[in-house]
Amino acid sequence: MDLTFSTADTDTFKFGESVVAKWQVQFRKDFILEVLEHPVVAFDGQRPVGLFEVTYDYFEDVMWLDALWVHPSDRHKGYGSAIVNYLLETCLYSKIKLFAANHSAPFYEKHGFNRTLGSYYVKDLAH
Repeated sequence: MDLTFSTADTDTFKFGESVVAKWQVQFRKDFILEVLEHPVVAFDGQRPVGLFEVTYDYFEDVMWLDALWVHPSDRHKGYGSAIVNYLLETCLYSKIKLFAANHSAPFYEKHGFNRTLGSYYVKDLAH
């Protein structure tokens, strides 16, 4: 799977109406789309299949995966794993941390994240 990634301020993302805005209208039950400020959209060809958002804690040398969302019609097809693998391969920080809801915890555990406290997970990266 060869995904490409685009932030909201690039030409690839701005084809007609905002992809995120369309998804917010179509999938109102997915509250995660309402709170994203700087999403990165994952494309399979020209078709957006998911998105993620990260923030950085420079003092702790940690990248936080604040959101990972795959379009409902594209779930269970490997897109989420492709996004996580991309982040693991390109992360310049010593760790990736995230908060995982109960239903998504097994997905992150499958990718080597370890529960630290409550629903918080971390993956140490050896560069």
